[in-house]
Amino acid sequence: MEEILNREQSLDDLRQRINAKAENLLGIKWLARGNTKKSWISLAVLVAIIVVLEIVFYGTADFWPGNAFIGGGAIVIILLSIIMRHIHTRMKNASTVLQHYRALKQLINTHKLRLGAPLAVAIICWFLVKYGFDFKTESIIILLLLGGAWVIFRNLGWSYSNWYLDDDFCNDVKELSNYVDEMLDPD
Repeated sequence: MEEILNREQSLDDLRQRINAKAENLLGIKWLARGNTKKSWISLAVLVAIIVVLEIVFYGTADFWPGNAFIGGGAIVIILLSIIMRHIHTRMKNASTVLQHYRALKQLINTHKLRLGAPLAVAIICWFLVKYGFDFKTESIIILLLLGGAWVIFRNLGWSYSNWYLDDDFCNDVKELSNYVDEMLDPD
């Protein structure tokens, strides 16, 4: 009986550690606070870069494609960050270990997608604004295939790497995976 209680306690501790590390490692806490010195400095640098780009490219042929590039990438980053916050909330509110593990895997996969998708979308937005829809259909198909292949390669091809995640976090995820495997196959 005591062994079962110790096991459940260690599992609860593991889940809490994973939740805390997911907040820190994926930047959810940093995005949510918005009043720390680090976030204000980062926001000021981002705005300064955008203003400089606007001034440099204003009146040139690259003005609107540059805006499409920045806007497309920023929209994807914001949307995926919102999705990650929602998944993290589901993770914290999970009633079972299996629900927690599934939400954790979704969070990691969304994190991987957040690393690759914004650039692919930004390039596609830039290309479409720069050349419009009047160029050959083959060019669109080639561009979309290259963008799609790049996203798939980034997100599925390197699935065994840590993807800028802490090694302790990855070890905790592996430990939780072992718990889940043991629960599903008690033999």
